[in-house]
Amino acid sequence: MKNRFLELDCLRGVAALLVVFFHVFGDTLSIFRVGITGVDLFFIISGFVIFLSISNVSKGREFVINRVSRLYPTYWTCVTITFTLMCIGDITHKHSIHIKTYLANMTMFQYYLGKPDLDGPYWTMIIEMIFYIFILILFKTKLLKRVIEIGVGVNVLLIANFFMSLKGIPFLNTHYLPMLNFFPLFIAGIVFYKIYYDQKSFLNNYLILIICFLTQIALYNLTRSAGHVSHITYIIMLVIYFTLFILFVNQKLKLIIYKPILFLGKISFPIYLIHQYLLLSMIIPFLIKYCEMNYYVSASIGIVLVILIASLIHRYIEVPVGHKLKSFQKKIFYLQ
Repeated sequence: MKNRFLELDCLRGVAALLVVFFHVFGDTLSIFRVGITGVDLFFIISGFVIFLSISNVSKGREFVINRVSRLYPTYWTCVTITFTLMCIGDITHKHSIHIKTYLANMTMFQYYLGKPDLDGPYWTMIIEMIFYIFILILFKTKLLKRVIEIGVGVNVLLIANFFMSLKGIPFLNTHYLPMLNFFPLFIAGIVFYKIYYDQKSFLNNYLILIICFLTQIALYNLTRSAGHVSHITYIIMLVIYFTLFILFVNQKLKLIIYKPILFLGKISFPIYLIHQYLLLSMIIPFLIKYCEMNYYVSASIGIVLVILIASLIHRYIEVPVGHKLKSFQKKIFYLQ
């Protein structure tokens, strides 16, 4: 079974660029505000990849080890870099951060620890972590084979809650489980996985995709996109993302495989984590103030520097440290 999809790497690269452009240019060029929806594309990708990952393990601890070794070394590095920069070199002097906030952020569970995200992009990490826990619970309870039925059931509840909220009497408070605001996207990713590997339930799977699509549209006001793009724009972006995945699962997305985008996809995680504070509070203000460059030149240079830094993190932290951590954990849990 393939465990690496070049098309998905390219889509990751596109999603990362969308988010970067949103943060850097969204306030000055309205067209880049659609970049906020890049996280929606990330969530669909995650649904596909995580189900692929859980399908290739025999024990729950293997799944946990895979996720920890994949995410935490890069995440810890980026959080530490950002925290250090906040402490010693904040040019804009807008940030005052406490060590407790840093330590809480290092867990990825700062949302439940009552601490703010150290940097803007970190808010999605708790969304991902809750989804991983959800998948792990299904795996441990032997309900993973029912994930689609369970997913449809939750979608129905979310739709019902939407209509009840229109009457002012919602019965679900997604504040306690923020992953629910993007749950249809994760399930859509899993459905795309099913379509890719099993064409037998072709029609049923596409009907479920429609349910996921409509449910996510209904959840618009609970997403971060609501404050930046219109409902219609959000729908258009979802149509684009779902269409890209339909092309992918039908082997029609090979044309997107382009070396520069593929490279960005491979370093998309560190790009996503490191870019916002580094660009908006450090590099761009520095170039404007001390090099007398205009905003767009400063931003362009800054993006190139962020890509360079992210590539270094990928090469010297994400890949080697991730592999070593994975090997170490396997030894501890007697998996080797």
